[in-house]
Order: sequence, then C-alpha cells, then structure tokens
Amino acid sequence: MFANGEAWATITDTRENYDDLRFISTKAALGWHVLYNTDYTKKLFEFVQDNLKADKGWYNGFYESLDEPNKSLTANNNGVILELFLYKKVGEPLIEWAGVKE
Repeated sequence: MFANGEAWATITDTRENYDDLRFISTKAALGWHVLYNTDYTKKLFEFVQDNLKADKGWYNGFYESLDEPNKSLTANNNGVILELFLYKKVGEPLIEWAGVKE
C-alpha cells in the first residue's frame, strides 16, 4: 500500500500526511480473513476479536500511534461485518443469498 510514494502513508484527499492517525480497520481486517484465510489475516482476526469487540458490535478500528481503539460504532462498519460473516457461513454475497435481482 503506497500513497505519495511512501509505504503505508496515511493521507487526506489533499495529499496531506496524517501518519499519526493510521489505524487497523476492523471491517477490512475481518474481510481479508474471510476472503483469504492466511496466517497474516488470522493474526488480524484475532487482534480484532481480542481488542475491538464491543457490547453492541465492533469498534471501527485501532490507532497504531495512540495504541487505542477508535470506539466509533457505526452501521456501516457493523453492517459490512455482518455481511462478511454471512458470506463465510453461506458462501455467497448477501444480494445473491437473499435472491435480490438487480
């Protein structure tokens, strides 16, 4: 992952650097594990389960430099996560499993 020619750079839409706000995305970490199931994604999955599970869902992510979670609980984040778990269980995207025609 490169931005502005730097590995793992965190930037805004105006290319301003915000590396201090770099974080692990919960939905991305879980999504990679559901899709690829590698040793690396398993570590991400375990980190998320151990550090980002909340009473009412999953926190949005984890700030690396602050060493603390982003405790936002959003419908977007948790909706994507629920759809990921459905995909893992039934083997197809929600839209196909539910029989929704485009």
